[in-house]
Amino acid sequence: ATVIYQEARGDTKDSQLGVAHTVINRTRSGRYSLEICDIVTKSKQYAIRARVADTVSYSAAENLARRVILGATEDPTKGATHFVKCGRKTSWSKQLLVRLGNHCFYKPKN
Repeated sequence: ATVIYQEARGDTKDSQLGVAHTVINRTRSGRYSLEICDIVTKSKQYAIRARVADTVSYSAAENLARRVILGATEDPTKGATHFVKCGRKTSWSKQLLVRLGNHCFYKPKN
């Protein structure tokens, strides 16, 4: 929930859903830990340390995270494991899969 809140609060619901699915997709990729907590707390991966100021938005993020973890949502990212705000330069090379709201979703180039 904190990843959704910190990374996509104020963006579209599809973008928030996409951010959540990047975490789940990493657990399934074989390249990352199988544990959600390990993935979201890995240094320089996701923003999770800032203070929660908007409890209504955080509650919505909790509900969305719960649905994603339970498998009650479709993955709108086409299997993405990474995202950035569209237009932001990155130092890593990935294949663009989809744009949702203000976020562009990627997977590693094979």
